[in-house]
Amino acid sequence: MMKPIENALHTLYRYDKQDIIRAFLSAAVHYPASVCVWRLPEQQQTVILASCRHHLTTLDDALHINSRGFIISPFDVIEGRGILYIPADVCVVIQEQQVVDLFIGDASSGLPLLTMVIDILHQSVTPPMPYHILSSPVLYNNEEKSHFIEIVEQGILAIKQAKLKKIVPARRKIIDIIHPISPETIFYQLCKRYASAFVSFISIPEFGTWIGASPELIIHVNRDQMFKTVAIAGTQSYNKGMDVSQATWTEKEIEEQALVSRFIIDQFKTIRVREFEESGPRTMIAGNILHLKTEFTVDLKAVQYPDLAIVMLKLLHPTSAVCGMPKKESRLFLQHHEAFPRKLYGGYLGPVNIDHETHVYVNIRCMELLNRSAVLYAGAGVTLNSDPQKEWLETELKCQTLESVINYRFSDK
Repeated sequence: MMKPIENALHTLYRYDKQDIIRAFLSAAVHYPASVCVWRLPEQQQTVILASCRHHLTTLDDALHINSRGFIISPFDVIEGRGILYIPADVCVVIQEQQVVDLFIGDASSGLPLLTMVIDILHQSVTPPMPYHILSSPVLYNNEEKSHFIEIVEQGILAIKQAKLKKIVPARRKIIDIIHPISPETIFYQLCKRYASAFVSFISIPEFGTWIGASPELIIHVNRDQMFKTVAIAGTQSYNKGMDVSQATWTEKEIEEQALVSRFIIDQFKTIRVREFEESGPRTMIAGNILHLKTEFTVDLKAVQYPDLAIVMLKLLHPTSAVCGMPKKESRLFLQHHEAFPRKLYGGYLGPVNIDHETHVYVNIRCMELLNRSAVLYAGAGVTLNSDPQKEWLETELKCQTLESVINYRFSDK
């Protein structure tokens, strides 16, 4: 199989990143297949993973599989079931603009898919809709604000009555795509603007095409068997050139971050893991936004807990940053009050066993790409001291992360 791979590498080397991504998307629609593209925070490498094989499975099976792959979970997944696992039939690594590595996981499906990608590159023909699109949802933007503020008010009332400690209502925002713009172009713009985020897009038959720039890591296991998770909360706008060390935080924002950190610590206590390191909170930049972040790390070898990532992912999802506290009551509150399905928003996604590491992020700052429009998703953490109008403005600020790259000025290229 080395000769076909060498020939494919030689061919791919002649094309730039966006052309290669576009060809994979086109092949995925024709095959049909799934494509996942991502760039880890503060890195230059873009990874493309494609597969004709994908199936719903449990979290245990997805993370116990030693092969390379990508996992995707909706917000509403029960007891670790309904996780979509996409094995790496083809995996391409691009450094800056050129291919530096190519991996074939399954020759019977990977080689035909790769052959189709190369044929598309040779033909330089792009179909009019080169990504998976599901049917458009019914959206009423003019009703979103009043409904969201009503949920926030109901959430504050529930907190005053001691039914909840925190709630994270979400909303949608539809954006018309004025100029034709492709997923790979949006991805490229997000990579340029949001260096500290996990930038990704997936195009799969089951869920359509989603793009995001998430700052929130839920689990990471590196090649040295070090486990990491983070607590992120608090939001304020960031202006370029601002001295981050001088950022000030309100009592409400500090309280919200402390709740998220405490939730993670409580999960460690639940499974009797006491040997963890806590670092923070400190101010972090996430595009046009500042957050408070605390990191937690565990040496899996030292605690002799090889399955900690699976156990913690089950305990943490949905995180208090996208759901609330207590988790069960918050989830029931959102199911009762939110008027739309979250789908992949607030779920998680990420590469598994790629280069002996696993990175899974909460799917926030994300959007679903349709034909001539995009559906943006955003939420806000509501505590006792929340102001409904300010929480609405916080969701608007978060939507700007993606809104700014959809109809960006083409002179910014």
